[in-house]
Amino acid sequence: MLNTDQHNPQVKKKMTEEEFIRNNRAINGGQDLPREYLSELFHSISNKAITLFGQSGLSVEMNPSKWIELINRSKLVQPLILCDFDRRLGRDMFACIAGPAVASLCAFFEHTDEEELLQECTEMLISIARIAQYGLEDTLDELLASFCKFTTLLNPYASTEETLFAFSNDLKPKMATLAVFTIANNFGESIRGGWRNIVDCLLKLKRLKLLPQSVIEFDSASASSSDVPKEPESGIIFPSHDPKFGSRQASGTISRFSHFLSLESMEDSLSLNLSEFEQNLKIIKQCRIGNIFSNSSNLPDDALLNLGRSLIFAAAGKGQKFSTPVEEEETVGFCWDLVIAIALANIHRFQTFWTNFHDYMLSVAQFPLFSPIPFAEKAILGLFKVCLKLLGTYRVDKIPEELIFKSINLMWKLDKEILDTCCEFITQSVSKVLIEYPANLQTQLGWKTVLHLLSVTGRHSETYDQGVEALIMLMSDGTHVSRTNYVYCIDCAFSFVALKNSPLENNLKILDLMADSVNLLTQWYKNHQAENNLSVSSNTSNSSLEENSKTLGSSNFTLNLFLKLGEALRKMDTCMKADLGQYGTSKIEELVPDLLKKMITQMKEKGILVQKEGADLWEITYIQIQWIAPSLKEELFPEEICYICQFYR
Repeated sequence: MLNTDQHNPQVKKKMTEEEFIRNNRAINGGQDLPREYLSELFHSISNKAITLFGQSGLSVEMNPSKWIELINRSKLVQPLILCDFDRRLGRDMFACIAGPAVASLCAFFEHTDEEELLQECTEMLISIARIAQYGLEDTLDELLASFCKFTTLLNPYASTEETLFAFSNDLKPKMATLAVFTIANNFGESIRGGWRNIVDCLLKLKRLKLLPQSVIEFDSASASSSDVPKEPESGIIFPSHDPKFGSRQASGTISRFSHFLSLESMEDSLSLNLSEFEQNLKIIKQCRIGNIFSNSSNLPDDALLNLGRSLIFAAAGKGQKFSTPVEEEETVGFCWDLVIAIALANIHRFQTFWTNFHDYMLSVAQFPLFSPIPFAEKAILGLFKVCLKLLGTYRVDKIPEELIFKSINLMWKLDKEILDTCCEFITQSVSKVLIEYPANLQTQLGWKTVLHLLSVTGRHSETYDQGVEALIMLMSDGTHVSRTNYVYCIDCAFSFVALKNSPLENNLKILDLMADSVNLLTQWYKNHQAENNLSVSSNTSNSSLEENSKTLGSSNFTLNLFLKLGEALRKMDTCMKADLGQYGTSKIEELVPDLLKKMITQMKEKGILVQKEGADLWEITYIQIQWIAPSLKEELFPEEICYICQFYR
């Protein structure tokens, strides 16, 4: 109407600006439109007529008849036509506008300071995240990167004081922080590279002391603390799960932000006498940070791998600068607590993701200028927690056990000082394995690692008693000593006997157990001989002959175990001649001959040690006796002496 009034030559009396504003009162839901808006609209139409373009592309004069025609045409509705719709088209259409939409909203968020506009902007960005979770991972990662920037936590040029001041006194960083962790909780299954930004924000909050231990109630189910030795708390936060805030139930997000805004105005804070710390506390509580990790079992493999990779690389100091050694140790420990938290939450699919986690750790170890401590120190503490969780239940599949011990070996080999630094915790852990879960320890690598760590860490005065007790219990029972772990048991036993300060009564007990192990060797040897005879008499096919050869190999393997025991006794020969200095005279020189006499007598009585042509065990044992206890030679091997005498005659 204004266009016609201003530009139709037939209208003699033109409408004034005041008349136009007066004619448009109370048209905005009973309220007036802003005067500035109506004034700008009036001048815009008055100065330039509204023009339409026809099919020829030429402008068409907008007269009253054209207006009537346009109105009539708008009333015509075309019939609904059904067609086959591919939902992927919707995804592709949204992908075209998602990037520009995120950029536009982020620019708006950055430049506005009005609370209502910030709220609407945040709600729209979270709505984009809700759609982006369906196959638009790049868009979601981009959105997270932008939000993380607005938290001010990742500003490399700001000091700690400046960052704290900005976070505590500005609404925008708080809203951005809440939005980041809201997205992580609700749409984590679609986050890929964005996990790195989330982890960086989390670590900065930790460094700024904005994650106090008492912020969120600890979820004991996530930590599995009953299955692992206790150690000092690192400050990790785990909340109890809130079923009302599920992974796909983001409908309550908007109301949460509204509630957030109603609580966080400066007036409310002052009226409630809330301190700066208490204000920050409320924000962190609403972030539900612990849910991200305790509920990580809902994450698909790709998201879980990206989260784990971000944490492991952060624990290695990738992209971080530590101001003090204490800050480094706390940050690394916090990262490993989170890695172990997601490992325990996903223990049911351990072998699916842990191979990649191990590769990440291997990559970290190859970083230039990489310092293994405290990375490896904190890692080995956490890895044993996972190990105990795995061994706490019998598993037919041996792969998880192989994987966790492979990682444990990587950590202590990375820096062997860790065995001294963490000796109490390691001894406590391996003792628990040997005493409570020996039946569930199935792999050779597992037994080798456990017994080796027991022998090394048990040498310390503060861990010796516990280490010896675990070894004696294992060997006394005998149920769990097998051909798989026999060699490692003997090596471990010898390492304790060889200690300068090892009490005599413990040495006597261990040596007796080593001697008694001959009974096990004899039993295994006879069992394999019987199986061998049965196999030869009942089967003559090629396949059975192949199986028979394997059985013979097993018998030979048992003989090798006899030799292993002899080698261990020969190392006691060195100990017999050693000068113990302040520890006094060694008693091993008196003990070993009696031990040898007991063992060889049993072996001869049971037909294992027999003088015959090609009897390697007989010859090797005779030679070892000459080295270790020559005084027993004539008593234990009279047949050999007679044979030598006859030869010289």
